[in-house]
Formats: sequence, structure tokens, C-alpha cells
Amino acid sequence: MEKAWFITTHMFNFRGVSLGQLYNLGLPRSEMTHAFLWIVFLMIVDHCLSNRPMWARNPWEYRLFRHLSYLVPVYAIAFFSVFTKVEFIYFEF
Repeated sequence: MEKAWFITTHMFNFRGVSLGQLYNLGLPRSEMTHAFLWIVFLMIVDHCLSNRPMWARNPWEYRLFRHLSYLVPVYAIAFFSVFTKVEFIYFEF
């Protein structure tokens, strides 16, 4: 119980923490930035799903959204097919 209390009371203590320490987690700077951007993107999507702003109520009505949702995965597979010398599984078959 003491350890649980210690974790609870010190969980949000950010004294002495700098953003430069995030790069000591083992990920290269580019991958850390990539992960951070995806987390921000997921937070935006979660906000849109919970609050349902007018422009996000039915995104399939917008032609630009439809085209991007079809083209982005295709380009992602084509351009990022080799990642650290390991091919995407889509090119294995």
C-alpha cells in the first residue's frame, strides 16, 4: 500500500523534468517526433468523436476527405514499404 501511495502522490510531479529527457527513452529523435504527432492526432480524433463538431459529423460528405482517406494509405504503402530493411507484409504475398 505504501508503494501505491507513493506512486499516486508523485505521479504528476514534473519538477526537474525537461523535454530533452524524452529523447533518453531509447527512440531516435525522428521516431519520437513521429510517435508524438500520432498521439496528438489521436487526441484530436478523440475530441471530435466525443464533442461532434459540425464539420466532423459526417466527414464522408466532403470530397477532399474521401479522396485523402483512399490515397493516404496507398501512398503510405508505396513510399514507406521498406522500414529499417524490413518490407511491409503487403509486399510479401
